[in-house]
Amino acid sequence: MTKYLKLRQNIVVLVILLQVVGIAGRLPILAVADDLPSDSGGKWRFVVTGDSRGTKASKPVNVSVLSELGRAIIGEKPDFLLFTGDLVYGGKANLAEQLNAWKQAMAPVYGAGIKVYAVRGNHELGPRGIQDWNQVFSGPYAMPTNGPAGESGVTYSFSHKNVLVVGLDVCEDDGVGMDLSWLEGELSVKKQPYVFVMGHYPAFPAGHDDVLGGTSERRDMFWRILQAAGCTAYLCGHDHLYDHVWAWNSDNNSSHKVHQFIIGTAGASLKKKKSKEGNAGPWMVQAIFSERQYGYLLVEVNGSEAIATWKRKKGAEKYEATAEVARFAVSEPL
Repeated sequence: MTKYLKLRQNIVVLVILLQVVGIAGRLPILAVADDLPSDSGGKWRFVVTGDSRGTKASKPVNVSVLSELGRAIIGEKPDFLLFTGDLVYGGKANLAEQLNAWKQAMAPVYGAGIKVYAVRGNHELGPRGIQDWNQVFSGPYAMPTNGPAGESGVTYSFSHKNVLVVGLDVCEDDGVGMDLSWLEGELSVKKQPYVFVMGHYPAFPAGHDDVLGGTSERRDMFWRILQAAGCTAYLCGHDHLYDHVWAWNSDNNSSHKVHQFIIGTAGASLKKKKSKEGNAGPWMVQAIFSERQYGYLLVEVNGSEAIATWKRKKGAEKYEATAEVARFAVSEPL
């Protein structure tokens, strides 16, 4: 049982006792309870996918796969959708025009009232990258603007019920990305029991050789921050497949195990997984499941656990739940 649940129970007992003596109505105890992180409130869900880019600038989006995925996502009735980057092909052509094509393909999802939170991938870089991004994703389509200086709309955080989501611009134009000081600050004041961090590059690649943060040292700093905060999972893309691993300190088996989900499965050309994860540095990396197929990750959240289920394309307009299911209990910061 988490400290939040224990505190809630103590408050309920206190309210009952005060009601017995007839003074509960004079104290704002229930308002205090509402200010606590939500550990219940019923089951709700969100969806994660990414990498829908096409094969050239004139066909920047794989509209066929993305549109079909959109219809499946609408059927899940999620509170929101997380998209892990590489929405479009990019290149030297007009990025804003390509992003608008992506937004048009996603119009039914937006029309269903599903909020979409995306981060940039390496295919959204360029001389007008952030400017074009914020131009297209403005008004009702805008991302939160509470990120560090110079990263408004591309790095951000938001809370929803009992979940905190942090979206990171790990593909900045200088090739480094990640404001680790800002990230650490956001996670240090979290109140939600479940924390999902989203970026484009994997910390432990399954296909490409890119290193998150530009160097393995920055990747290691990033992972330690997630671990210390009791992060539930890191959600990413870039590699065009589904891949699930978890990683922990090689010298401390009791350390918090942070899960990584690569969900680069929204239309980009699918790739095979490498024989093993890329440079793991000081981390023990346990492979859980991998599949070369289109699909999405469905995350269902309630008061006692979060359940992540990989749903893969089975046929035309058909996506099936698989046996690849991860269950997360509420974790405490180290």
